Amino acid sequence: MELTLKENYTILHIAAKKGLVNDGNTAFTVGLAAIVFAELMQWKKIILKGEYVLLKDATHTGDAVLDFVLDQLDSSDNDYNVKAWLERLTHKETGKNFLKALFVEMEKANLVKFTIRHKFLIFGKEQTYQLINPSLKTELEDKLRKCLLVKNTTVSESDAILIILLDRCRLFKLFIPDANDR
Repeated sequence: MELTLKENYTILHIAAKKGLVNDGNTAFTVGLAAIVFAELMQWKKIILKGEYVLLKDATHTGDAVLDFVLDQLDSSDNDYNVKAWLERLTHKETGKNFLKALFVEMEKANLVKFTIRHKFLIFGKEQTYQLINPSLKTELEDKLRKCLLVKNTTVSESDAILIILLDRCRLFKLFIPDANDR
């Protein structure tokens, strides 16, 4: 099964023991929004004109996350630059709905499972997402390490986008813990 960019990106963020906490982590959510824009550009649904995001085709793709963002773009009266769209997609309610769409799709694809952990005494509950198959993360990390560290390795367009985003967000420490390797 071929995973999407956003699924690969999310899998890289899921810690083995803690899982991924659905608390609107800004770094994760902004990176996810950027990945979704990259996927929409691959689908030829949006184009960039300078720094502005322009909707080219608002028809749905069948992917809940991409369709959610397409609806946001379509319902907007103004053209916004990339930074403004990233802020809009990660802001409170929109961000929650954005993440919910992602995790519902990943649950349907049997990639993650929703869990609730009780925090110490009065601190309530913590909602997390755990990987159903932890070997997916290991395989993805190994593939990206090979792309980065082995000479003459073929790098797909999707892997290149993911690597660039991980670099720009300084997220290599997620899968290459040694600073010397980075």
